[in-house]
Amino acid sequence: MDINVEKLKSCAGSMQAVSMEEQVVAGDYGYQGVLLSAPILFQGSIQNEKSILRVEGHISGEVEAVCGRCLTAFPYEVETDFSESYTNHEDIVAADQEDEIHFFQGDVLDITEDILRQIFLSLPMKFVCKEDCKGFCPYCGINLNTGTCRCADDQIDPRWEKLKILLDSNKKEG
Repeated sequence: MDINVEKLKSCAGSMQAVSMEEQVVAGDYGYQGVLLSAPILFQGSIQNEKSILRVEGHISGEVEAVCGRCLTAFPYEVETDFSESYTNHEDIVAADQEDEIHFFQGDVLDITEDILRQIFLSLPMKFVCKEDCKGFCPYCGINLNTGTCRCADDQIDPRWEKLKILLDSNKKEG
C-alpha cells in the first residue's frame, strides 16, 4: 500500500487525503497462517509536520478465521484505526527514543507492514463464530451447533470424580 509523497514531503504543513484498497498476501510479510479473505481498505490522510509525515486513518478488511469452539471457518470483519509517523531524516529517527517514527527513503511511502501489524494487533485472541456457539460435545465430539448427541449430562470428568464422591457422601450424612 504505497503513497506517493514526492510533493508532500517538501511542503511543511501540507495535507493529502488518502484512500486505497489492495489485496495483500499476509504471508509475504511474515504473517504465516493468516488469510486476508478480502482487500484491505484504508481511508485517511497524510500530513507533513516539519519533516515528519503523520499518516492517520481507518482500516477495514476481512480475515478467514476459525472458531475456537467448533473449528468452523468463517469470515471475520476487521475495523481499526491507524496512526503512524514516518520521516526520511535519519537524525530524527535516531533521536526518537520511543521508536514511534519509522524511516523511509525515496518518494514512495509503503505502509503495508504497519497496516498489517495494526490489523493483527486488533484481532481477538480467540475467534468465536457466533455468540451462542455450543462447540463440541466433550465426550463424543459431535458439533453441537449442527446436531445433538446422546451423551448423558451427568458424566463427570475423571479428575473431579473423587470430589463428587465426597460431596455425595456429605449429602447422605447431612
